[in-house]
Amino acid sequence: MYITVIPAIRTIPGVEEFDYTVNDNVDVRAGDVIRVPFRSRLIPALVIRRSKYSDYANRTKTIEDPSILLRTNSIFPAIVEHTAQRTFTSRPSIVSAWIRTIPKRAPSLPLNTILPPKQIKIPEYATQYLVQRWHDPRGLLPFA
Repeated sequence: MYITVIPAIRTIPGVEEFDYTVNDNVDVRAGDVIRVPFRSRLIPALVIRRSKYSDYANRTKTIEDPSILLRTNSIFPAIVEHTAQRTFTSRPSIVSAWIRTIPKRAPSLPLNTILPPKQIKIPEYATQYLVQRWHDPRGLLPFA
């Protein structure tokens, strides 16, 4: 089985995808961010598709046990493609910009865990300003 990935680093123009070989029983899907061997290091990469065939089958590297760093929706590769076309930017640059910091090891939390948001403390004067900002001339809040 082959997977095609977009690395989260800048690449030369025209070279945006790389193929890797994985075992058939590995659960890697389109939209997953995994670590792949690239040159002499491991880098994060976005999986864009799985296939049984590859044009570069004789030059692919094998990933024995890919660690999934982030599991996104399967539509995420299409969003990357659309954004790259609209902004005249390469897909690896888009992935690199969106996935800025990747932990050095796989997360210990389950992939579907949602952490509570951090509590943001708004100063009192900001609250008063925001309330006064939305008053209409009669002194009423138009959205309340």
